[in-house]
Amino acid sequence: MISPQTSGDLLWSYDVGDPITASAFVDEVLASTPSGSPERFACICTSSGKVRVLGIRADAEQEKVGYSVQEFAAMDLPGDIFSSPLMVGGHIFVGCRDDRLHCLSITNPFN
Repeated sequence: MISPQTSGDLLWSYDVGDPITASAFVDEVLASTPSGSPERFACICTSSGKVRVLGIRADAEQEKVGYSVQEFAAMDLPGDIFSSPLMVGGHIFVGCRDDRLHCLSITNPFN
């Protein structure tokens, strides 16, 4: 039998400014930043058409594991977003209520 978790810690939070209506997508591919610390990317979509890509860097220099979260890329689409973002081959695909599938390309200046 698995016992329920009795405690936990909030690692970080980010206010995107509008209701998030799609699942956040986390890019499992790690990228190297100039500091040498690995970074993951999360894509968040809101009901108003905002697409935000966050860079999440684990900071190993602190005594406790900490996270540095900052906006890596931002785009406002013309339609309300209803689908979860999907990343394939470095492109982000997002479906909107303007009857369009949008394909976004994000380039990493660190690579």
